[in-house]
Amino acid sequence: MTPYGTGPSPVYYGSGYLPSALYWRLGAIFGLLFLVAWLAIGLPWLLLIN
Repeated sequence: MTPYGTGPSPVYYGSGYLPSALYWRLGAIFGLLFLVAWLAIGLPWLLLIN
């Protein structure tokens, strides 16, 4: 995740709404959650339809 990876990210990052450390920590947590969801749901689905 980068400060400009998604639509609202520049606003959160640049406005100071979230402290920088919290911004990056949340980005890592959600990035891992999305990766786990993709591996748990997407990978079996791709193997099923292949």
